[in-house]
Formats: sequence, structure tokens, C-alpha cells
Amino acid sequence: MTKEQMLQAVNRICRYYENLREDILLDDIGTMARELLDAQVHILSADGQLLGCTACAGDGCRLNDRQSALRIAQSLTALTDTRITVDKNGVCPFSEGSCSFKERTHIVIPLYFASGRIGTLVCTRDGDNRDELYQALCKILAMLCSMAVYNDSRQKQQAAQREYSSAQQALASLSFTERKAVDAVFRFLQEQTGSDDSGLPHGLLNASEIAKREGITRSVIASAIKKLESAGMLSVKSLGMKGTYISLLNASICDMPQADI
Repeated sequence: MTKEQMLQAVNRICRYYENLREDILLDDIGTMARELLDAQVHILSADGQLLGCTACAGDGCRLNDRQSALRIAQSLTALTDTRITVDKNGVCPFSEGSCSFKERTHIVIPLYFASGRIGTLVCTRDGDNRDELYQALCKILAMLCSMAVYNDSRQKQQAAQREYSSAQQALASLSFTERKAVDAVFRFLQEQTGSDDSGLPHGLLNASEIAKREGITRSVIASAIKKLESAGMLSVKSLGMKGTYISLLNASICDMPQADI
């Protein structure tokens, strides 16, 4: 990388920062890093979740797969400083097997915010790219990545708090017997059915079986379900004679203490 290229890259980063009207976004930083570094970029959270990815189309890098990314990120948790490797003949530095490249540079940078480790940035580029200016640019973008990862984490925490408050308000509208019915419904779904992509229980509800097992009436169960549906806690779809299909929409409601339910 020439000094002129470095200056152009820094000027672009400065323009982005100067024109920022809201929080720094992961997608923005990932795209900018991909273009400025001419590299694949993977942003991982501290617990190994793949937060951002700007990979080459058709590339088979294991970091593109969330399960592999989780294992790789966990192996990098002890890393405290930038690690640069130039790997040859397809030997992957993440001990995940062999890849199809002749020579490739992997720059792994721990992400910190307020003295806490919040993630990892992995920049992958074909060829030998140990140029000091290139490394410096990676570290500048890593600093912005840290801000973006922190903002992403904060937004998720705020969303979780809103969901928890909504769940508390919804449960407060239920009578004692309706709360008992809700608890029984959740246990039934968790025991008898699966989970959707969000990990929340869902499935066909057998209200008669629940009523008999818990010693409550079907009308109490129906009333509780209707109130939670109106509050946006779950979705309900009637399947006629087959019964009612229920999908939970708010994860917080499953985490309420049993005494509250």
C-alpha cells in the first residue's frame, strides 16, 4: 500500500465519521473495510457470533458458516494483540482443515471497548500483505468496528429490556388461573413441540389435554391465549378440528420467574 492510497483511505473514513447522523453500523464498517482493504472481512462477537461478513461471492471460507465461526471465535478468545499470519498451500490457520489458496494473509485483531473485549475482526486477503500501512489501516477500521459492535450489543440489550417490560405488562393483565394456564401452555409446547428459527417454542396446542392435566377449564386457557395474542406475545392460527397452532413471539415471557406466571 502506498502513502497516497493510505491517505485516500483515511480521508474516506474521516468523511464517513464526519457525516454520521446516527450510531456506527456494522454493515457500514464491514462494507467500507471490504472496499478499502480489498479483503474478506468477518466481525465476530465476544461469544463467537458472526455479526458481520463481507466475503467474496462463492468463497468457501469456514468463517462464512456461523457454526464454524463460533468454534473459531472461541479459539481466539485468549488473543490479546493483533496476530498476522501468511499461510501457504491451503493450510488454514484456524485448524479447520485445508482451503484452496496458494498464499493468503490473515490479520486477526481483538476488539475492545471501554477496556472490555467485545469481539474479533478477521481480515483475509490473498497474497503476502504484511505492509505496515496496510496493518495500520486494519487497526483504524478495527477501532470503528469496536464502536459498531458496542452499539449493536447496546441495541440488542435495549430491545431485550423492552420485550421483558412488555411481557411483564401482558402477564399483569391475567388472572391467577389464567397465569396458571399460560405456564401450562408454555410447558406443553416445550415438552411436546419444537422451536422455530428464533429458538422459541411453537406447535399444535392440545387444550383439552392441558385442561385435564392442570385441573382448569378450556375457557380459561382460551382467555389467557387471547389476551397474550392481543399483547403481541404470541401468534395464534386456528386449524379447525385439528386444534390451534401457537408460536411464541416474545422470548422474555418464557424467562419470567414461575412465581410471576
